[in-house]
Amino acid sequence: MSKPKIFIATDHRGFELKESIKLWLKEWGYDFEDLGAHKEDADDDYPDFISLAAQNVSQNIADSVGVVLGHSGQGEAIAANKYRGIRAVVFYGGPEDILKLSREHNDANMLSLGASFIDQKTAKAALKLWLDTKFSDEARHLRRINKIKELEGPACSARIVPAILAKTKEELNQKLSLLNGLLVCVQIDIMDGKFVPNTSATLKDLASLNFDYEYEAHLMVKNPEKYFEDCEKAKVTRTVFHYEATDDPGAALNVMSRFSFNKGIAINPDTPVKAIEPFLEKVDSVLIMSVYPGFSGQDFVSETLEKVKELRSLAPHKKIGIDGGINGSSIKKAQDAGVDYFVIGSGLFASKNIRQALIELQKLISG
Repeated sequence: MSKPKIFIATDHRGFELKESIKLWLKEWGYDFEDLGAHKEDADDDYPDFISLAAQNVSQNIADSVGVVLGHSGQGEAIAANKYRGIRAVVFYGGPEDILKLSREHNDANMLSLGASFIDQKTAKAALKLWLDTKFSDEARHLRRINKIKELEGPACSARIVPAILAKTKEELNQKLSLLNGLLVCVQIDIMDGKFVPNTSATLKDLASLNFDYEYEAHLMVKNPEKYFEDCEKAKVTRTVFHYEATDDPGAALNVMSRFSFNKGIAINPDTPVKAIEPFLEKVDSVLIMSVYPGFSGQDFVSETLEKVKELRSLAPHKKIGIDGGINGSSIKKAQDAGVDYFVIGSGLFASKNIRQALIELQKLISG
């Protein structure tokens, strides 16, 4: 059996130990990737780095594991366990059987080390034991792990969701490949040339590609109910259609209710929140467009933030997304207005380094 790839991350508290771990992994013949921190900075925040490791393991669940570090390791494990498929455990000294059981019984795929509570000798022995121990594959443990998976539910939980606007299947494949290993949830824009002037790659194109993302399908199409079945076939996690794209949003939602994906409704910048108030009980989320749909690279319409505040007051527990013109100067304003997740297209793809752009945006909303 080949060795898994290892994704490593820490904040400043575990920086010194991380550097030693890299030497040990090289000695043991493991392929690994260091996701930071890349320097000691007492003001850094562990979620910014641990999230990258967890995202990578979640995206490569079958052939990777993660090793993260922090002061106690507890917060790091909590952050990692927010990601789909992650089973992170903590070790900061104590009986080694804990490490073995976490692998044999729980199939743990991330180890969080409390760097302030163990010396290098203990850390090296613990890491070696954890990596060498394999899952037992016993039926009772598989059954329990599957029950844990069921608790995760189908909803895409990412806060930053890249938006892909692709004209062809080839362009769609290229952009998905650029994001591979960086995050879990991606929005795919589906356009029909009728609701918006442009056309795009199709849901059938998406279904034919071999990626393991959680997809949000953003249907910028007339008669969206005709697309729901293809969303299901493409294993879309969340489907969002436009209030303005149908003469009868209620009827579209009734059709939507037959499918397993999460249900969302989007409104354009000039559509009032009150227009969708009758439908809020039937949807899991609302996507506020902060640009007019169909074209990437538009300027953020700041007036939409008042709509976010109005919607948050009207539906305090409803998941709210915002889409369009989101960048380093607008993302914090949107968060303060009440936005839960941020759909970003050109703000990511136009950057020289997508990974670094993601890190910088995550820092802005993690405070």
